[in-house]
Amino acid sequence: MVIVLMTSLVANAICLAADPVPKDWLCAPKVGFTEEQKLTETFFAEVRISRLMTAVDRLKVKSAIPLTEKLAKYYAGALFKTEKGFIPFLVRGLFANYTGQFSVFWKDGDLLVIHDSLGTDFRPEFCPLVVNLPSEPKRVFIEIGGDE
Repeated sequence: MVIVLMTSLVANAICLAADPVPKDWLCAPKVGFTEEQKLTETFFAEVRISRLMTAVDRLKVKSAIPLTEKLAKYYAGALFKTEKGFIPFLVRGLFANYTGQFSVFWKDGDLLVIHDSLGTDFRPEFCPLVVNLPSEPKRVFIEIGGDE
């Protein structure tokens, strides 16, 4: 009886720790970011599709995780370069409509990841990034949007 009860409790706990859904990662900043705070595209890369669910799983609890250079290349591919004086982080990101591009902004320890795409039906999908940053972000904001 005790084993059955313990098995049931463990099964319930596993069900409660459900996988994240993309819309749960959306989080708009309360303050604006400027073009001067935009990172160049050499500072970030999308996680490879073959590593996507591993990255999403690692980002269940925390929105940014520091990486070694080796892990950064594992997630983003062999061509990803760690910028001198910066730390690579695995960061939550979303996209919509399979078009468009990312813009990444850094301001006073806050990170904003935006994906703009064509179309009006913005159904978010997971797309974590590897981003070179000077330090661990205090907060990570994620937006999706675009034009018709």
